[in-house]
This record gives sequence, C-alpha cells and structure tokens, in this order.
Amino acid sequence: MGSRNTTADLLDDDPRASDRVPASKRVRYEIAGGAYGEGLCWNLSRGGACLNLGSTQPVAGDGAMVELAFEGASFALPARIVWVKEIGPLRRMGLVFHELTEEQRALVEDLLRKLTA
Repeated sequence: MGSRNTTADLLDDDPRASDRVPASKRVRYEIAGGAYGEGLCWNLSRGGACLNLGSTQPVAGDGAMVELAFEGASFALPARIVWVKEIGPLRRMGLVFHELTEEQRALVEDLLRKLTA
C-alpha cells in the first residue's frame, strides 16, 4: 500500500471527540491486500471502532472495510487501521472511519442510538 503514515496523518478529525459505546457485536472485516476475518466490535463511536480480532495480522495504516451486522441489518464502512495491540490473549484493532457517505454516517448514528437505548 505504499508508505506508512503516522497515526496523526490517518485521522480526518479527532476520533476521541465522540463517545465510545460498548457494542459486543459480531463483525466481519477485510484488510487491504485481501486478509479477512470475523471478530467482535468491542466499542463503537461516530468516528471509529475497536475490534477484537481472530488470527488476522493487520498493520496500522492499512485500509480496511468493516461490515457491521446488527439486528438483521448489515452495512460496510471504509476505515483505516490506527493501532493494533495484543491485550493478554486478545488482539485488538483500532479503526477510524474514512470518507463515510452521508448514508453511512446516518447508519452509524442510528446504530449508536439503538446501542444506547
């Protein structure tokens, strides 16, 4: 994918500006270059998500497509991987959503409302 950017370069705006909402929902993801897997969405915000991963070895800076599936509906969101960490037996990936359409932003907002209801 070319040269790697710093975390600051990857952020369109501060992803921490939005509150994180616990999600604990299954997700599918595809990493640029073809790696894919399933995991658990640990938390979700307007700006991104934290996923618990399977055996995939993503790299910070890579692009990703995350398919969120909640209550019978699923939708894909483009994202950039900001960080990858090993936390005990878990591997987590932090994502910042990237270039969402208005429709995708509305889907995220709707999902956040459902999770906090």
